Amino acid sequence: MEVKVDGERVKVAPGASILEACDAAGRYVPRLCYHPAIAGLARVAGGCGWDSWSPCGLCVVRLGDGTEVLACTPAATPGLEVVTDDPGLRTLRLQRTAAILARHPHICLSCPDREGCSRDECTYGNPPES
Repeated sequence: MEVKVDGERVKVAPGASILEACDAAGRYVPRLCYHPAIAGLARVAGGCGWDSWSPCGLCVVRLGDGTEVLACTPAATPGLEVVTDDPGLRTLRLQRTAAILARHPHICLSCPDREGCSRDECTYGNPPES
């Protein structure tokens, strides 16, 4: 079937998600739940996001009719038109990223040991609330 992503026609298999259509068109749409480093957490949990209750919301795209949807969940349909980037989508993604990071230990973002850290006790003596 054929869909249009940012004005480019792309063929995708029936049942492919909008996110897969965007990837097939070579248009990167930000995502946490399908990020390779997270090893398919969303697919294991049964939905978008860190668990089945909380989508990250970063993969928001705009459809041809102006509605905004998360690209990771709905299937693409024949003739669908998708916009992957515009000022409104960038603003939404920034707001959603800020909400995710608001609950994250900020010191961890710049720590050289963040990949192998147990998160129980900081290697550098930073208090857990940091």
